[in-house]
Amino acid sequence: MTLDGLIIGLGTFLIIGLFHPIVIKGEYHFGTRFWWCFLVVQ
Repeated sequence: MTLDGLIIGLGTFLIIGLFHPIVIKGEYHFGTRFWWCFLVVQ
């Protein structure tokens, strides 16, 4: 049994966990003026 799916799932969870606060703080400070910046970065 390979652990590829588990590793991908864990990596995805960590990426979402790390970048979610950045997006929330950016939205709070800048509003919707720079939404395209987050779109390009993703």
